[in-house]
Amino acid sequence: MDRDITKHFGQDLNLIFDRSRILAIHAKHGFINLEHLFVAMLETDCMAKSYLRDFDVKEQIDWLQQLYPNSGTSTIKDSLPLTMHAERIVRHAGYLAFLKKKLHTNSVHLLLSMLSYDNTVSERVKKKGIIFEDIAGNLEGGLPKTPVEIKLRHFRKPSVISRFFRPGSSMRKLSEEVLEHAQNLWTYQQYDDCITTCQTGLELIPAHQELKILLALSFLKKRDHTTAAGHLEELVRTFPDDPGFQLSLSYCYDNMGDYLKAGEMLDSMLAKDPDHDIVLNNKGFCLLLQARYAEAVPFFEKAIQINPLFAYPWDNLGFVKYKLGDTGQALILIDKALELDKGNSYAYKYKGIIFMEQDNKTLAMENFQLALKYGYTKTYGDEVLQLIEKCK
Repeated sequence: MDRDITKHFGQDLNLIFDRSRILAIHAKHGFINLEHLFVAMLETDCMAKSYLRDFDVKEQIDWLQQLYPNSGTSTIKDSLPLTMHAERIVRHAGYLAFLKKKLHTNSVHLLLSMLSYDNTVSERVKKKGIIFEDIAGNLEGGLPKTPVEIKLRHFRKPSVISRFFRPGSSMRKLSEEVLEHAQNLWTYQQYDDCITTCQTGLELIPAHQELKILLALSFLKKRDHTTAAGHLEELVRTFPDDPGFQLSLSYCYDNMGDYLKAGEMLDSMLAKDPDHDIVLNNKGFCLLLQARYAEAVPFFEKAIQINPLFAYPWDNLGFVKYKLGDTGQALILIDKALELDKGNSYAYKYKGIIFMEQDNKTLAMENFQLALKYGYTKTYGDEVLQLIEKCK
């Protein structure tokens, strides 16, 4: 491991890295990524562990084991490399320690760096109701109580103009540099800059599929659904067997109010795979948006039957039940969704609407505030803010 990265490690962080290496070797992964570091936190008596008490360690070890192919051949005598992703997280942790005026980076800084953007770990931690702001708010002084974007000076920005001075064989290297920079911008949610970088890269290499994907997803994250749909339509034509692009495109159609196109695309996917839980949920949601509540019920029920741990169909079914007149069952179903995912902002919005329409403004506002806390506005738009104004 790079000495420049480890020289400011605190004792508990060194323990985490030692344990993460053992976890990776036992899993035959051959590298250390952020998931290894996270599970090592759970197994180590480190400072961050106090925030992670709700996790079942064995369950997380099983999850880690299944994440990557078990094709590694390293033994306990070998050192393992950090992935680029893990190295970025460690450097970010060091930056957070610097903001706190700390000489050593500890496991809390590492956990905060993991929670600063969307990734496999932050998704799991958020489901337990834990977010960056909760931990940062417990620290005394020196650290903003919102996620901190890593400074772009940590990334090497490619000099695109240098293409004029490169031999043809070096264009591949420039392509790799542009993609890496775009991925860094995407990772830290700097979508405007990511779009600009992707567009510049595509001027150089029009057929660069990875840049086309990042471009489409950046517009989607910015909630520019019309522009995103145009790019996703091209990706669906290029990758007709990739359900991810089709799901994203149908989501755009829903947000554009084009329910016919969304429904047709989802029906086509279900014809090929009738037991796809996400497609079933999204089909039900498309019907919900059209106030076709009774028609939506069987899609949500089947999604739950196939995957009982999938939170979204539970709260969607709950809201549909409310619209069909069964408030008691609705709240039971929505609470089940929150039992599975405490960071489910949409479920809090649903509960807020139910309580607001029952004229219980106190509980309505409590749930709307929880929806905001868990990122509703960032992900879905201003609806909850408008509901709060209506509720006052």
